[in-house]
Amino acid sequence: MSVVATLEHPTEQFPLQSTLTSVPGLEIEAESVAAHGTDRLLAFVWMRCDDWGTLDQALATDHTLTDAALLKEQGERRLYRLDWAEGFEPVARLLDDEGATIMNASARNNAWTFRILFPHRDSLSRTLRVTEEEAAGFSVQRIREFDTARNGSDVDDTFGLTASQREALRAALDGGYYQVPRGAELSELADDLGISHQALSERLRRAHGHLAAYAAEQFGP
Repeated sequence: MSVVATLEHPTEQFPLQSTLTSVPGLEIEAESVAAHGTDRLLAFVWMRCDDWGTLDQALATDHTLTDAALLKEQGERRLYRLDWAEGFEPVARLLDDEGATIMNASARNNAWTFRILFPHRDSLSRTLRVTEEEAAGFSVQRIREFDTARNGSDVDDTFGLTASQREALRAALDGGYYQVPRGAELSELADDLGISHQALSERLRRAHGHLAAYAAEQFGP
């Protein structure tokens, strides 16, 4: 049975480490990373921060990259195409050695989070053993079986949510945002999370969309 593992790695001694360190509050989320092989791995990423000038300077001097091209702006985030320097193709071993596929990847708060589909548990175990020997420092956050009976949908208690979306939902729930009347306004929650009102609104909308799609799938036609 295939498994989906959520793995975390500190940004130290990892691709984009210098950029993440020098740009306070930087958030990175990969676009369309679900592909086997390393040619396109993390080639396109969305970035969000409060100082684009500092980010562009950091990307230009990041030794793990040969180029970072700005493709478009959308609200408070930007889409970049990254060309990795030789030897810095992120977690290439996870894909090449064991046939694993990265489903989601994001970085914030000094850590990278990867959600990876492995063909079986043995492949996950071997990967963890090898990365431990190489001091890669991956930590396992959760492991779930991949249910191929349900149109290949991943039976995972994260419902396809990113770490930042889960954080936003938890803050909204704990803050009473969903209560009637509301116990907290969106602007208050955004201040607590250290992000803008717009950024939090976008995260909650995306999270609600993931949850609605998951619920609709369970209800059937």
